[in-house]
Amino acid sequence: LDQINFVHKGRQRHATLVSTLPGSDLALLVADTSNQKPIRMTPWLQTNSQIWAIGFPLGGPQVAAGGRVEAYEDGDIQTNASVNHGQSGGGLVGCENGEHVLAGMIRAYGAIQDGNRLIRLDDYSVSVPAEIIAGFLDNTRVSASVLERFLLSSNSSASFSGDDLVAAR
Repeated sequence: LDQINFVHKGRQRHATLVSTLPGSDLALLVADTSNQKPIRMTPWLQTNSQIWAIGFPLGGPQVAAGGRVEAYEDGDIQTNASVNHGQSGGGLVGCENGEHVLAGMIRAYGAIQDGNRLIRLDDYSVSVPAEIIAGFLDNTRVSASVLERFLLSSNSSASFSGDDLVAAR
């Protein structure tokens, strides 16, 4: 299994790649994030709902770009949140009943072609809906016991059950 390094709360951490979903930019990683509370997923935010696109544009510090849900089209959420290189894979967060919820995962920003170059649109971005993420997690639950045996055999202190893979739903 592939090992990936990342920084969480200022500390270098390691993650293990469990599964990917080709064509959707989704990957499931297992990592110790010091009991970070998962965010609940929502299957649907109404058009014109306020959202925030969370990410690390251009490799810089984390930002939250505000916007609104414009449409659900071709299996994606289209928003007017301004995103840039480096925000792909970040969360698309909304609010339901005063609670932050994960509406999707940022996939791309919009652009128009001008001759041989692309010009980024400041007011158009596309995200994978949480509903697709949840389906991916449900389909990956079967891998949990296999991965747990792998982690335990590699002297890792991490342990989880299949339900942990969908704990954020």
